[in-house]
Amino acid sequence: MQNINNHSNQGNVSSGGSSSSSNKLALIATILAAIALLGCIALVVWNMNLKNQLSTVQKDNESLHTKTETLTAKVKKSDSEQAKLKKIALLSYMSHNLEDAVVTNDFVIDKIYFTANNSGDVEAITIDLENQPMMALVYEGDGVYSISNQAVSAKASELIKTAKSYYGNDKDVPAWTDATTVKLTVKNYDLGEYAKGTFKLANGK
Repeated sequence: MQNINNHSNQGNVSSGGSSSSSNKLALIATILAAIALLGCIALVVWNMNLKNQLSTVQKDNESLHTKTETLTAKVKKSDSEQAKLKKIALLSYMSHNLEDAVVTNDFVIDKIYFTANNSGDVEAITIDLENQPMMALVYEGDGVYSISNQAVSAKASELIKTAKSYYGNDKDVPAWTDATTVKLTVKNYDLGEYAKGTFKLANGK
């Protein structure tokens, strides 16, 4: 009878031990699941933070790119304006150099005005002339002379050729090319225009 009770007690102890082990395993599993869940949440939050940081960096880069483009445009505009001012200064300098300095037997350059095109070449020139004494004798006024038109054209062409030679071809100065048109006046009265290698008197004179 005592043996039966002993066996019964041992069975109860064994059953209780099994239940306690199961509870521990369940608790461990729950803890591990909770840790895994927390890890997943942490990864999601970290991933979201990374995306936000990436988005901020992209926006900053776009802003920087825009600012760089704006700055580059301003620099180019500034360079262009400086180049134009340089052309104006050089042409003004050349005007002063040629005025009263370019002389032929027939004419003296009194005033000269340059107009440069976008490519940097001289597009047009206006030259106002003073007559030398011999030409003054045949000058009738209003840009008209009493000598032949052929003779006037030849003398005007010689003046233009002399002025262009005096102007020179310095690389820093806007170029006076064969395509440059040259208008001549005498005391502000139209004399004629030189274009494409030919001088034509004004109004068919």
